[in-house]
Amino acid sequence: MLRTKGQLTAFARRFGGRADAMLARAGKNDFTRTALVGWSATTGCAKWPSAALHRPGRGDRLTLVAAAHPTPPPECFAPFHIVAVFTVPKDRLPARPRFVTA
Repeated sequence: MLRTKGQLTAFARRFGGRADAMLARAGKNDFTRTALVGWSATTGCAKWPSAALHRPGRGDRLTLVAAAHPTPPPECFAPFHIVAVFTVPKDRLPARPRFVTA
């Protein structure tokens, strides 16, 4: 959960060369109304073109779901590492979110 610009900056800096692009796209967020949910995961050899954030029911779980993606090749030399940042209205976030991957 990224509730301030400082938290966003600290999250982005963890990803080296990706930091500037993340800050350019998410840095104008209005933190008085919305929070950012930052997610980082290794996806094996599956290259995800996009992902969605779901909150099933009214519970505390937030689930990252991959969009349709090509079947991974049989050989895998290095796994993909995805980073996603979602803008979510603060009133739609659970008080104590639990993150799971679908």
